[in-house]
Amino acid sequence: MMDNNFFKTMSLHMRKGMLGVLVAFAVIGGGSYNALAEEAGDVADTEGQEYTQESAGQDTILPNVYIGDINVGGMTIDEARAACTSYINEVNASSVKFICGDESVDVSLSDIGVSVDADTVVNAAYGYGRKGNVLKRYKDTKDLESGNAQELDLNFSLGTDSYANLENQLLTLEKEASPASIELINGEFEIMPETVGIDVDEHATVDMLEEKLNSIDDISDLTVEVVYNETQPEVTGDALSGVTDKLGSFTTTYSGDAGRMANVENACSFINGTLVMPGEEFDTDATIRPYTEENGYHYAAEYSNGQVVQGLGGGVCQVSTTLYNAVLYAELEVTQRANHSLTVGYVKLAKDAAISGDVKNFKFRNNTDTPIYIAGACEGGEITFAIFGKETRPENRTLDFESVLISTISPGEAIVTVDESLPAGTRNVTQSAHTGYVAELWKHVYVDGELTDSIKVNTSQYMASPERVTVGPDAPEEEAFAEEASPEGQESVPADAPVEPAPTEDVSETPVDVPEPAPAEDVPEVPAE
Repeated sequence: MMDNNFFKTMSLHMRKGMLGVLVAFAVIGGGSYNALAEEAGDVADTEGQEYTQESAGQDTILPNVYIGDINVGGMTIDEARAACTSYINEVNASSVKFICGDESVDVSLSDIGVSVDADTVVNAAYGYGRKGNVLKRYKDTKDLESGNAQELDLNFSLGTDSYANLENQLLTLEKEASPASIELINGEFEIMPETVGIDVDEHATVDMLEEKLNSIDDISDLTVEVVYNETQPEVTGDALSGVTDKLGSFTTTYSGDAGRMANVENACSFINGTLVMPGEEFDTDATIRPYTEENGYHYAAEYSNGQVVQGLGGGVCQVSTTLYNAVLYAELEVTQRANHSLTVGYVKLAKDAAISGDVKNFKFRNNTDTPIYIAGACEGGEITFAIFGKETRPENRTLDFESVLISTISPGEAIVTVDESLPAGTRNVTQSAHTGYVAELWKHVYVDGELTDSIKVNTSQYMASPERVTVGPDAPEEEAFAEEASPEGQESVPADAPVEPAPTEDVSETPVDVPEPAPAEDVPEVPAE
């Protein structure tokens, strides 16, 4: 009986013989290679190490193997790794040109954070012709020997830090959207076009760079088109082109001391040139504040708790009042308005609009479909506001506003205060008497000169305030007389006059251009009315 070693030896020789036949068929009939390789797989697995050493016979990468453009054939693993590292350092020392429209910026790849897994690709190069079943190894080796080079990619990659790094590098390419602007110059509107914003998409741009790094042949000519999103401005030149018509205007005469006049002119300049978009609300107080010397305001007479006092910004109520009347003629939506506590001398009753911090303010909303432009000017002691937009009202339709006196309130007896420090017989009127009134403002609509509608605009009540007198210790008590006076430097009006003098109203003249308003900011201090 034959022992087991005999059969094992015979089995081994038979497997070798079968393998040789399969290899021969594979070489002669290349078209049957894949089928033969699949059938021979199990046999080849037991012979891998023996075949590798016989075919390669050395500890270097097989000839004709490339990593990128680097010929690593004949190199050891360490030599190939060193060659790859040198090339990677060369890449990191290079720069990439990022292009965004007409703008571009050069950025060093080392500042972005480019990395390569050199060990993985070097091991793959070393394993070429050494891994797989015997037929695959044999074929790979023969391909290399016949001049068919094998090229492996370096596979550049950019980590998550690359997004933040690139964002910092590309800031110069980003642009904020800027709105179109409009300015009234010599009676004509000039429109400055808008600027579309650019918001760089760092993630998409990094992906684009990574793709370029792994496909480009010449690293010295690396350019990438930046991926970005456009941001549209809120105001466009097309929208502003609709501002063509004067919708309404109003003029009042201002006077008084130098401080009050300067305050009127200062507040007017802040409003001049303001653009109010459709649906937007204009806030007078927010636009002209803060009421500080640093913001151009002076001390002047103003109302506070029914008395005339000195305060920063005294006189700005004439600015809001003039604007209020221009808005009435433009028929925009008034959202907040309050009358003064006492009467004023520059408009008729119920046509004023007081400013007193958060308590009293003048606001209106642009209820049209086109932007509204506010032009304001002070010249020759007159302040004018004109509202421009797109006229949609019929030409044969006109407006008139009427102040109607409802009732009168007596100021009462004078309030006399004795000041022992004054000389005997002295009598000083510290505040004139103010008659109180209740009045209504009505809007009358005419078509072809015929009254077609009358609408009550507001009801205003002005408090009465007695005369205030300071006398010396021996001054006789005498009945005080009452009189009207404007607290802001205006000419006084007799107490029994039911309605203050009418202002100069102008609904046709274009105002003189003045500088655009400076931005407003809120401060705790606000003037009284």
